Amino acid sequence: MKGNRHASRIWKGAMINKKSISLRVSLTNRCNMRCNYCRPLGQGNTRFPNGELSPDAWVERICLIRQAIPLEKVRFTGGEPLLYSAVVDVVAGCADLGIEELALTTNALRLPRYAKALKEAGLKRVNISLDSLNPETFRKINGSKLEEVLAGIEAAREAGLAIKLNTVVQRDSNFWELTELLEYAASKQLHIRFLEMMPIGPAAKDFDRLYVPGDEIREQLERIAGLEAIPYETGETSRDYRAKLENGTETLCGFILPTSTPFCDGCRRLRLDSHGRLYGCLAQPDTFPLNDAFESAGVGDLIPLKSRVATALSIKKRTQKFTEQAAMIDIGG
Repeated sequence: MKGNRHASRIWKGAMINKKSISLRVSLTNRCNMRCNYCRPLGQGNTRFPNGELSPDAWVERICLIRQAIPLEKVRFTGGEPLLYSAVVDVVAGCADLGIEELALTTNALRLPRYAKALKEAGLKRVNISLDSLNPETFRKINGSKLEEVLAGIEAAREAGLAIKLNTVVQRDSNFWELTELLEYAASKQLHIRFLEMMPIGPAAKDFDRLYVPGDEIREQLERIAGLEAIPYETGETSRDYRAKLENGTETLCGFILPTSTPFCDGCRRLRLDSHGRLYGCLAQPDTFPLNDAFESAGVGDLIPLKSRVATALSIKKRTQKFTEQAAMIDIGG
């Protein structure tokens, strides 16, 4: 009984809308790109001593978390989640659990292979990184071929998946391309979001030189488009606008501004990495190992899992300043 009361007290201190919690699940920290804001130079793909989790194990963990909290949204991340060979099985298993919204963040390189199967398994949306439309700039930022990403976007469109494009804005490379990226999104009728850099992982070293605040990003886009605000829901990461371009096209355009305009109030996101660690806040170094809590929950004792999840939620809003944190490839985007 003491444990139940303790978990209840922590939960009440979390100050979160319990009806709309979102979990981001990093299926693997392996990646086939090397984005300069995500993956440190010299870091190879991490080996898992006992192999990566099976799809059944992932679905069981998500099911257990769903018993601990009112979970409505799951987004699969990495690394690159499409390098996890059983990704379709995990999506299908979560769809069978009745989770309302299933999404996936990807670099799109493997979408021509997986998009149709993911849609059939129950995936609703993909978030795709697109940092440049210039092949040389793209290679500089992401270390890969632009044409392969564009092919992945087309595969997702053909499969009927909803798409959101994400652009991480950097002063020395793609800042002057933002209008072209908006035009591209409008021509394809795709939602695009522009992200401020965060001073974590490899991005911390050059943050002062590369960071572009949200006001400058918006000013750049307003050269070619009128931006009509869409009502903002507290806790959402993106502040969205309807962009009406001078060429007559329009689309949804969002700004994710964790540095200049934090969205800590009402934040309802948790991250579970590929090693079983739970992250409650990207601005905090705290992590909560869950492997033993999953074992307990698997035999009917949910108290350790509920307590750690509630504690992860309770660290939000403690500060809006970033502290030293691992690279996003390890945390999960």
